[in-house]
Amino acid sequence: LEAELQAIEARDPAKAERNLSAMFSSVQDGTISLPSAIRQTVIGKLAQRTAHCLEFPEASAFLALLGTASASVATSYAVQYRTGSPIPTGLYCVIEQPPATQKSYLLEVGLNAYSKAIRTHNRRISAHNADQEEKGDHLFHAFENTTDATAAALDMALAGCSEGRFVIASAEQSAFASLFPEANSFATTNELALKGYPGEYVSGIRKGRAAFNGMASGSIVLVAQPGSAKRVFSASNGTGLAERFLYLSAATLLGHRALHGEYLTREERADFERACSECVTEYSGRIFSTTDMDGQRIIQDPENLIQLRATPEGYAMILSERRRIEPRLGELQARGEMMLLSWLGKLETHALKIASVLHVIDCRAADCKVPDLIPPSLIRASLDLLFLLGDHLEHLLHESGESGDAAEVEAVFKL
Repeated sequence: LEAELQAIEARDPAKAERNLSAMFSSVQDGTISLPSAIRQTVIGKLAQRTAHCLEFPEASAFLALLGTASASVATSYAVQYRTGSPIPTGLYCVIEQPPATQKSYLLEVGLNAYSKAIRTHNRRISAHNADQEEKGDHLFHAFENTTDATAAALDMALAGCSEGRFVIASAEQSAFASLFPEANSFATTNELALKGYPGEYVSGIRKGRAAFNGMASGSIVLVAQPGSAKRVFSASNGTGLAERFLYLSAATLLGHRALHGEYLTREERADFERACSECVTEYSGRIFSTTDMDGQRIIQDPENLIQLRATPEGYAMILSERRRIEPRLGELQARGEMMLLSWLGKLETHALKIASVLHVIDCRAADCKVPDLIPPSLIRASLDLLFLLGDHLEHLLHESGESGDAAEVEAVFKL
């Protein structure tokens, strides 16, 4: 027996299949490198320069600029599925970074051109209504943006706008505190946000005040403190809302910044801002000029916007990737990870939206007409980006306790 014990002690110790500490802590360093094709786009180049000046994670800067650019593109363009059904180009993005990382400035870089162009358009609307008051040719203002809105207030605001397009952009988590309130705080509905991503019909019935009825479409960009993604996960509660967002919680550079003092010049922002402004200017022109057979103003819903499409090669590329990940979807379903399953299930929608925004901004920045067909290279780049974001989302879900080992342990504790 003693000899047997000595032989056992002499063996190499058995190794666990996984590190138990990984159940409760991050196993990634949080660093995400953008695909090279993404970095060559107008938004990608501006993101690189912005990230350098702010000493901010490059991928996070890119996603923030992409989301804010989608607000401008969505005013004039929609993208079609292979079937021909249109969807708005607005994106929902959550970017997490700690305080003191100049999140507000990053959001201002992305949203400045859109806000200025929409305000110019709304002044034109006010002047038109003043001139046409006797003729009764009244036009509604366009929705600019909001930083903090309850779902009910958003619904009422859209009732007085020219179409159901909304933009929520904030550098503070308070934007989600009202849109996605804590449980048992006050009653709300996320119907507008839920339907605004695919561009579906919303009917609001409110007693005693105006409510929006029509096709909703929107862009949501939150660049805020850690915990924002978890708020969306909790607010979704199985409705499918969380699956409509793109998430990034990259490793912060805080504590390691050189504080070199460089800043973005007007020339470095010029191409991006011109592209965003021209999208809104084109939208403004159509508001005043497009009418139907009876002379009524045509509402600029997704089906009445300029329609973009992928090439046959682009659609085939998306279909090929969907087939490739199909076994993975079965694994996720068997494990009960429904959030990630549904997010990956929206691969085509996410890819078409991202590619269309990149396509429009690239063309507008080059002062050329936007072709109806999106180059296959942008579809490929968008798919590569999505797979990176998908891996990152899986990590976030496990870390936040929404799925994975930590979620199983929490479920046992609750039981």
